Amino acid sequence: MKKTLTVSDFKKYCEKEQFTRIIYHSENQEWYQCADPCKVEMAFPAMEIYENPNILYLKSGKNVLYLDRIQCVKVDTESSVLGTIVAVLCGDFGAKHYDRAYTLVFQK
Repeated sequence: MKKTLTVSDFKKYCEKEQFTRIIYHSENQEWYQCADPCKVEMAFPAMEIYENPNILYLKSGKNVLYLDRIQCVKVDTESSVLGTIVAVLCGDFGAKHYDRAYTLVFQK
């Protein structure tokens, strides 16, 4: 399945799928460049999604990564054996284009 979802629909999708691990890897990001000296890989067992404002919190103990100003979420269950690929598109509400996309890997 390849689908674009609103934050509300994505929240329902995640509740149904019950993912147990969400991975953020800096080298998976569209803006990443090989010359970047800092490479980050983080895994989170817990997630919270809020609809007003549109925020995604990834939690691991006291560590938190959050993405806000979410316009929509693209879910791809077909492209990777690692899990479900989720692109979180962030930017100003009502804008025709997003400012930044963050790619995450969701695993069960």
